[in-house]
Amino acid sequence: MCTDEHATPLTTQRAVVLYLSAKTVTSQRGSPAARYDLPSVRAFLDAVAACGCSAGVAATTAKDDDDEWDLISFKTLLGVTGWMAGPSMLQQHNVPHTVLTTMPSVVDQLRGVASVEHVMADDMPARVHALASTPGRSLTLIHVSVDDYSAALDGTLLALLAERRDTFFGVFLETPKQSLPSDQRYEARTLFPLPKQSWAKQRNEYITKPVESQRALAYAFYAQDQVRPDGLSSFNVPAMLSSGGYGILRIDAALAEVVFRLGYSPKYGA
Repeated sequence: MCTDEHATPLTTQRAVVLYLSAKTVTSQRGSPAARYDLPSVRAFLDAVAACGCSAGVAATTAKDDDDEWDLISFKTLLGVTGWMAGPSMLQQHNVPHTVLTTMPSVVDQLRGVASVEHVMADDMPARVHALASTPGRSLTLIHVSVDDYSAALDGTLLALLAERRDTFFGVFLETPKQSLPSDQRYEARTLFPLPKQSWAKQRNEYITKPVESQRALAYAFYAQDQVRPDGLSSFNVPAMLSSGGYGILRIDAALAEVVFRLGYSPKYGA
């Protein structure tokens, strides 16, 4: 599954990206009071982390009165903010895509700015497999809460990881109990000052808010022959946030790289 025997171009035929929401208030199965850092079944998450590379992801700190708190980070991933904003990054680059979600509120807020489907949790594995098997360069983005992430979905994704060698796989996990390491750890670098970081650039401007105040997500990704492993053996959230091999990314830059790997946009840059 993790072997890299032959070099290939930095493009992929399709992408399957899993986004795990820590909030269960809108999930189908979870108690409103339940909050988890990791799903109980996570063989797919561990495999992606072990085969691939990881990063800490900095999401928005802005609060939108017209938005639900538990959707802001996901919408920022797509380049969408507020009720009336659009189009999404996927529409801007004409990326064939489908967003699958178990949450009706996600469908409501993405209607018109992304191709989105509401799927019952029990039906999600079959729908994911069908989309991942469709010919053509496309993105399948799965949005579920940790509670709605089932053993069946985990098994389906793990099988795809083993079978689809032309596919990019990514996993985002919201981590409300974790934070990104402070940039103050670089202050001792007086001989060669730290340059402005690409993770901090949004809409052609560099944000100035400290990184530790950002909403933190853990991110692991893998594409055969295209990703250098960073040595993790499992989806270890603290290690990914503090010392992941890919450093720190803005959440929208993470999706921009997936779009680039699919061949629909130039390489994003700082």
